[in-house]
Amino acid sequence: LTGAINQVVLGEDTSGLMRDLRTFLRENQSLDVSDRRLVKAARLLKVSAASHGRNRVDPIDCLLLQHMTWDLPEQRAVVMDWLWEHLTPGEARNGEIASGSV
Repeated sequence: LTGAINQVVLGEDTSGLMRDLRTFLRENQSLDVSDRRLVKAARLLKVSAASHGRNRVDPIDCLLLQHMTWDLPEQRAVVMDWLWEHLTPGEARNGEIASGSV
């Protein structure tokens, strides 16, 4: 698995999402996500992709960030909502299924 992890690509879209999440948390939650934590998070996203047989991090892998980017338990919901908003297309927001998408 280690060899496969090193072959996984963390695309610009994923890097941008992580950057935007970090900015959001800093500006809106007074939460500074360290470089070290982001590097570890990126590695875990690569592990997820590799363990699912992919050579590129998929947006679904980014949902794992909700478990790695908060300090206080009450911040987890804020992170999850932000991720959901930025990872789901169209009107599928806040855990709701957009009408007509079923």
